[in-house]
Amino acid sequence: FDAFLQYKKELTSDVFNSFDVQIGHSYQNFKNDGNQVRYQYNAETGFRELVYNESNPNFRYYNVLNLQSYFARANVSILERFLLTASLRADASSLFSKEYRWGYFPAAALAWQIDEESFLKDSKVLNALKLRLSWGETGQQDITGVVGFYPSIPLFLAGDANSQYFPNSSLYSAQPFNPNLTWEKTTTYNLGLDFSLFKNGLLSGSFDIYKRNTTDLLAQAPVPPGQALTNAFIDNIGETESEGFELNLNLAAINKENLNLSIGGNISYNST
Repeated sequence: FDAFLQYKKELTSDVFNSFDVQIGHSYQNFKNDGNQVRYQYNAETGFRELVYNESNPNFRYYNVLNLQSYFARANVSILERFLLTASLRADASSLFSKEYRWGYFPAAALAWQIDEESFLKDSKVLNALKLRLSWGETGQQDITGVVGFYPSIPLFLAGDANSQYFPNSSLYSAQPFNPNLTWEKTTTYNLGLDFSLFKNGLLSGSFDIYKRNTTDLLAQAPVPPGQALTNAFIDNIGETESEGFELNLNLAAINKENLNLSIGGNISYNST
């Protein structure tokens, strides 16, 4: 389920020309039926409780992943040549415990339409020139392929019929978990330039340089002996940093009424 509300208005002010505001909500729920029997410890009652789907007559074990997001964005046009954008996301994942479930990810960007400046308006070489500067944070939570759907809560796996102290009295094996898991966070800085040159945009393209830093990496990490229920499990550990540039060029070699031919290419460099 996705829903958003947008409001846009043109202004007559000499400074602010227009603004565009959006708010919204996103909801996703995934259920994966299984056939295992698992139990969760209830601290209030002191009993192990089945994790099951009540609508299923066989009370089979099932996995649920719920993702929810609230987001807002505002675009403001200033002096007919500056565009300011700001946004904020609040994302939640059921993979994490309640204390670490929500992640908040802001972003901001500023664009300068340089070709709208008076000293370039009459240029016969330059058709368009825009300078962009942006910063933003994003989050990542997808670890179900490594540790399943319940990595943050204690669960128990029922033993087979041969693992019993007394008849009809099964043993239960505690499963590994990490209650401190939270969102992996990536911060990106970007500086870009878009351009179009010569008649009919004969040569156009863009050039971007960026720097990206990721922290609280969700990675499979070794666990010291005797300190957990396994020798390796998912944890927020370490960070990575990368930087580089990308150049895109497009040449409109032929631009006629009945024939168009363009040649494009790009080159990029990344260091991690």
